[in-house]
Amino acid sequence: MNFGLIGPGRIAEKFALAVKEVPGVRIVAVASHHLEKAQHFADKFEIDQAYGDYAELLADPEVDAVYVAVINEFHFDVVKQSLLAKKAVLCEKPLTPSLEETQALLLLAKQQKVLLMEGMWTLFLPAIHQAAAWLQNERIGQVKFINCNFSYFAEVDPESRLFSKKQGGGALLDIGVYCVAFLLEMIGERPKQIKSLLFDGQTAVDEMGTVIFRFPNGTIANCNFGFQARIDQDAHIYGSRGSIFVKHFSASRRVELYDVNDNLIDFFDDPQENGFAYEIQHFASSWDNNETEDSLMPHFKSLALSEIMQHIKENGEG
Repeated sequence: MNFGLIGPGRIAEKFALAVKEVPGVRIVAVASHHLEKAQHFADKFEIDQAYGDYAELLADPEVDAVYVAVINEFHFDVVKQSLLAKKAVLCEKPLTPSLEETQALLLLAKQQKVLLMEGMWTLFLPAIHQAAAWLQNERIGQVKFINCNFSYFAEVDPESRLFSKKQGGGALLDIGVYCVAFLLEMIGERPKQIKSLLFDGQTAVDEMGTVIFRFPNGTIANCNFGFQARIDQDAHIYGSRGSIFVKHFSASRRVELYDVNDNLIDFFDDPQENGFAYEIQHFASSWDNNETEDSLMPHFKSLALSEIMQHIKENGEG
């Protein structure tokens, strides 16, 4: 499968490195509104074509699929153009900043019969799959509480995508989305109640937030996210007969299983340093099998995630 990459930024560099680890997949073209930036990226990662216009990349017959890594504000337009060009699309999370746009893209992908997947790489990690398997096998009994955190410190910069409302910034869309996706995956159902607190900074975007969920099965979960303080990025799952510790949950390589007396009884370590490789491999497999949805990140998960994110944005107390 030949990728065309749109948006050669920091996250795209990690993606390009991961592609090199996936047999049968390569990047054949890169596009940016600034040709020099695209050319620099192409030279760095030995990519054949560099374009200064997205349309040129989408017209390239060598490109089978597009990896969209532009800022959140432009996800909808770029994904829409790619689907209309009949290119399979792997788009960085969040698929779009709004529920309305997400619904429109999912419908368009269905109409075009083209593979579209939101790039929520956390859900492709073997460590996350192991934690989910322990839960399904009731290794910790009934799940009672889940806590996950993802926060780092960033200097306030009104021009940065993080702090710019126009560019779709804010902690919820940048990293809170990982927390919500993880909780939905672990529980396997939507919450019945959501309470949220969001702190808006001087640029009017949410810089920190806390969300509490109550699920139909009785589980209570909470997550803390932001970019105004560095806290651990771990997750803890507590059950009636034990607990699960997920180290650095959004990019986890290690999970640990404990009994009710806090004795370590099992663990899993993943040697893969760049977890992007799992997401890319799965997407390529779905494309190779002529699927229009990926089995690990199907459209209903993107829709549920978008609906909950919209609810948090609209109902979060400031």
